[in-house]
Amino acid sequence: MGKTLPEARYNRLASTLFGGQGSRAPQPTADDLRRIDETSRIKRALMVRYRFKWPWGAGAQYLYRELICALGLEDSQDVLMDLARSKPGRKERGELFLRILGLRKQGKRVSQIQAELERDGIHLSKEGVESYLKTRRRKTQP
Repeated sequence: MGKTLPEARYNRLASTLFGGQGSRAPQPTADDLRRIDETSRIKRALMVRYRFKWPWGAGAQYLYRELICALGLEDSQDVLMDLARSKPGRKERGELFLRILGLRKQGKRVSQIQAELERDGIHLSKEGVESYLKTRRRKTQP
């Protein structure tokens, strides 16, 4: 009989921790296998939400609840829904920051960076580009 998925994950982790194929890793208990399986299902649900790029609304909540039920995580549903809810405030755009920083290192000025972003469909004002570069400062009055 083949190994179950949690048992295979346990063996892979144990061989890493205890030093390779020939070592004697402790045998997993049924409780260990159950926790490994549940943790992997929770991780999968969280990764689906993390990679979800559309607006978080009633439809997305419904689909996420159905995913939670399909993964058999009904007892963790409230906690997962709280974690999945969008947080208020401005959202970070790390990829955009890295791109703007890379263009700046190429020697491009703010207006050139803005023009390049416009060509790719990213609408950002000059002040917005400057705020990503942290170059926008309060103008001193004479």
